[in-house]
Amino acid sequence: MARFVDIGDELTRLGYDPLLIENVPGHLYQDLVQKVVAIGAIARFVIVDDSSKSGHLMEFELCKQNRWVTVILRGDGQGASCMTAAASIFSNVIVEKAYSLDAPDAAIFEAAEWAETKLEEVQRNLDATYPWREKSS
Repeated sequence: MARFVDIGDELTRLGYDPLLIENVPGHLYQDLVQKVVAIGAIARFVIVDDSSKSGHLMEFELCKQNRWVTVILRGDGQGASCMTAAASIFSNVIVEKAYSLDAPDAAIFEAAEWAETKLEEVQRNLDATYPWREKSS
């Protein structure tokens, strides 16, 4: 749990308002999948920590299915599952990034920088694809 705090603290320092799914109150009529979809759909980008075994594999699949800009983080370069390996080979909105468990700041900065650049690219491409969209400047 300490690594989630470290990642969140760095994102806060960078001006983001990070949310940890388990800390977001759910609705009594929603299951966890619905909760992740609701939050992921409105998030600027998603970070999945793939450093230890947990329920993140389902969340990862939702990121892929919904084409959210997603950063897969691996503490000290070690993933918890091979199921998330090579995701960035097959998707241009997913990046895989190793980070130091002792000092994640640089990797989190790079991850956020990549996500912002990717979001700008996605917006430009969507503006060009859908002529009725208000053009970005």
